[in-house]
Amino acid sequence: MLRAILFLFIGLVLGILLMAFYHNEQRSSQTKYIELKEDFVLDNGSVLKKGCVLKVDKSMNESFTRYILYVNYKGTISIEAKTFDLDNFIKPYWMNRDTSANK
Repeated sequence: MLRAILFLFIGLVLGILLMAFYHNEQRSSQTKYIELKEDFVLDNGSVLKKGCVLKVDKSMNESFTRYILYVNYKGTISIEAKTFDLDNFIKPYWMNRDTSANK
């Protein structure tokens, strides 16, 4: 009888741990997006307008988060296709929220 209760207890604990792990994995695998609440000016002078939606890519240990911006292009200007090596694949633009510049 004691053995059956022990197996039941171990089964319940393992079930709870597996469900917690499964729930955590599902939550972390969901795609996260943010919407800009104000215009942002990038280092190169480009402006991301209020309401622009960015995909959260990765949070870094250096206290910044990387976002992905998808751009839809429709026009008659030809675009040159290029290949990139892994070191130069991402072109970073820094979005700093400097409140002193708005005053």
